[in-house]
Parts: sequence; structure tokens; C-alpha cells
Amino acid sequence: MSDLLNNFLEESFDSDSYVKKLCENTKLFLRLNTNAQFPIGWKYIVEELINTIKNYPISITKINDSFSLLEVKFEIEKPTKEVCVWRAIDKARTDSACTCALCGEEMRSRQRSNPFELLCVECKKTAGKLGKTQTWLDKY
Repeated sequence: MSDLLNNFLEESFDSDSYVKKLCENTKLFLRLNTNAQFPIGWKYIVEELINTIKNYPISITKINDSFSLLEVKFEIEKPTKEVCVWRAIDKARTDSACTCALCGEEMRSRQRSNPFELLCVECKKTAGKLGKTQTWLDKY
């Protein structure tokens, strides 16, 4: 993938708007300060998560990438449904650990030389030298 395409994908994808759109007509409630932030390659993971928990009255307080993993925090009134939500979040977190943050392709452990890298080997090769580490540290 070219540098121009990388920059376009990163700049044009608004994860917060994407999550708000997914949560329309569901029982999910996004707090005003939720501000979802995650890379474009994880959008299908988040979509699957939202579709799994959309019928539960949940208040989502945080969705972001933290240390190369998807992090979701929520509040729920009925603890009987909490186990289902935790299972869905755990699956999304596990999927994010082995999914390229740019292209969304599954990465096997041998394709990921550093556990904190967000990009697969191919995306890392074609991303060009942007003066970044290609890890979660780049947002700081």
C-alpha cells in the first residue's frame, strides 16, 4: 500500500462517527465523551462486537486501541447479561491482537515480529518510512 493511500485511509476514517452510526437503532448508549478511536483495520471487529451486544441496554464509555489491543469499557444495569457482553468484548480484543490495524487482514504470530506492532509485515513494508515505529507509541 502506498504512503498516499495510507495517509488517505488514516485521515478519512472517522472511527467515532463509524461507531455512532453502528449504534443507531440499537439499545446501546454512547456517552457524550466516548470518542471512539481505533484504526481502520479493526472496523469489522468493532462492527461484529456492536452487532453481538446491540440488544442489551449498555452504556459504552470507551472504545479505543490500547497497547495494540482493542479496549472497550461499558456500564450495564442487569448483571445477568454482563457475561455475554464480556465474552463479546474478549473476542473483539483477541481478534484485534491478530489483525492488522491498516488492512484488516489476520496476522499470525510469525507475521508479527513485535507484539506491540499494529501492522502486518506486508503493510509495514509498503507503508514507507514515515519516521514512526508502527506501534501504539505513534499516537504520543
